[in-house]
Amino acid sequence: MDYIDIDDKWLVPHFEKMLYDQALMVVVYIEAYQVTKEEVYRETAQEILEYVKRDMLDKNGAFYCAEDADSEGEEGKFYLWTEEEIDSILVEKSDYMKNYYGIRKDGNYLDESTREKTGNNILYLDNEEKLVMIDKKNINEFRELLFREREKRVRPSLDDKILTDWNGLMISAFAMAGRVFENQEYIDIAKKACSFILHSIKENNGLMHRYGKGKWDIKGHLDDYVFLITSLIELYEVTFDENYIKEATQLTRKCIELFWDHDRAGFYFTSIEGEQLLVRKKEIYDGAIPSGNSVMLLNLLKLSGLTDNEDLSQKASEMLSYFVDEVKEYPSGYTQMLCGYYYAFGNSGEITIEGDLNDTATKEMIKSVYQEYLPNIILKLRKSSDKPKATLCLNRTCSDPASSINELLQRLV
Repeated sequence: MDYIDIDDKWLVPHFEKMLYDQALMVVVYIEAYQVTKEEVYRETAQEILEYVKRDMLDKNGAFYCAEDADSEGEEGKFYLWTEEEIDSILVEKSDYMKNYYGIRKDGNYLDESTREKTGNNILYLDNEEKLVMIDKKNINEFRELLFREREKRVRPSLDDKILTDWNGLMISAFAMAGRVFENQEYIDIAKKACSFILHSIKENNGLMHRYGKGKWDIKGHLDDYVFLITSLIELYEVTFDENYIKEATQLTRKCIELFWDHDRAGFYFTSIEGEQLLVRKKEIYDGAIPSGNSVMLLNLLKLSGLTDNEDLSQKASEMLSYFVDEVKEYPSGYTQMLCGYYYAFGNSGEITIEGDLNDTATKEMIKSVYQEYLPNIILKLRKSSDKPKATLCLNRTCSDPASSINELLQRLV
């Protein structure tokens, strides 16, 4: 529908639900929460994850790739409400819900072909004040009633393929949410999905791209390796399980072997083991999904810091030099790549906490770091039975150990 793209009120959603959209938005809301500490961002991230957990989680633990926009041949039908439906479900309490979500008799949803109102409504908050004025108890009760009624409808079709690259994005989102929101269930979901994807390597002698109908059937491309490596780094930072770093390092070596441009720099999208093409594409433009090269640049920088691997640091330096002119020409097209440049040339480094992971004081130090928005800081754990302490290494210069995370965080300002 053309008017979706020009809707200045952000009224009409993209009814088709793509896994990568859900994952990337979760990360945005988590980071917004870290920066502002506003609960609405936490709640939004959690609601997205609850949807994914409920409707897009495979029995193997991985995530399906999409839900369609159409049901019964009509786009958005599953999600739309008439005033009469709201009145019949909520009865005498319907006025509150209708006012809150702007529900009208003539509707706010236009017919695709005639662009006339249909009597159908998209539940929509028309101003920010309603977020403050909300009676959460009532609204949540009303939403639950509508949800139960909606479950009786014909659902949009489910695309139950499992794609490694998109799963990598969602694993990262669950791991990050588990870390920031102290939610062990989210962490367990991320770990289980990651385990399923990694098992494909053992089955197929290499990472695969797609799983469907009980089998893997396409060899992995760059994004599969890159996004899964990111998720492994995220899982390390929430579990401090060194096996995740070992897996990430092994996959990185394999990624370099299969995709690296040895004549210049950067990573091709297709593998040297794949079909021989006239031209191997090397993408750095960050569109709906960040490019493999952009994300891999950050992976190399972070892994080199976590493992003190100078080879990985050298690969990152070569990428920074090779892509710099292209990025300078159109910076807004390479936003994720710019995050890599910021990491490389801004204030970046590691916080290392020495302590016992079962010790309350150690846990509190870790929690303090998790609550802050620190995109250029890696968190390490060094096991020790002594009183916990933390060290900040910034731009390869390390501070004296401190017993307070707040003291270290002040040095980042």
